[in-house]
Amino acid sequence: MTPASLPFSGSTPISRHHSAKAAEAARETRLTKTTSLLCLLRTAPRGLTDHDIVRLPGWPMSTVCSVRNGLLRANLIEARTDEHGLSPYGRTVTLWRALV
Repeated sequence: MTPASLPFSGSTPISRHHSAKAAEAARETRLTKTTSLLCLLRTAPRGLTDHDIVRLPGWPMSTVCSVRNGLLRANLIEARTDEHGLSPYGRTVTLWRALV
């Protein structure tokens, strides 16, 4: 099994370098956050929006999206197609739920 790659980006060599270094530093907490998010989604049968998740563990939106996308790529969660949530701004947003 190949290790999961860490997300990083940047439009210049130095910004890519700094992004890669930050991703490497985040590796230590990635498994804990991934497990926490999956457990959180398992306790919410209706599902949770990204905004709900930001409020619960207090992570930044970028962390929520990154960890959630990893779970999505691993086919451990799915986006609900039959229902949606609301953002704090009154917009319809995706509800995410655990598959396992």
